[in-house]
Amino acid sequence: MPLTCPWSECRISREDNLLLTPWGKVKPSDVQLVNRYKWSAKKSEQMYQSLKKQTSNNDKYLFDLKEKLLDIVGDISFKTGS
Repeated sequence: MPLTCPWSECRISREDNLLLTPWGKVKPSDVQLVNRYKWSAKKSEQMYQSLKKQTSNNDKYLFDLKEKLLDIVGDISFKTGS
């Protein structure tokens, strides 16, 4: 482990292979889980932003289509008196 902050105060126990920190004991698998969680969150955010960008044109098209359809329905109801 690096001897620089924040790792400078952490040690690995030889008896039970736990990471000893100033805040308590941590399993190595928990440290890996946090790294995997952060990686997964970053990838999910990138996928969301990509999908949001791809669908923004579709959203505008559907909004414009909805407005046109409402205008058509309004014209038909005005002409028929309903």
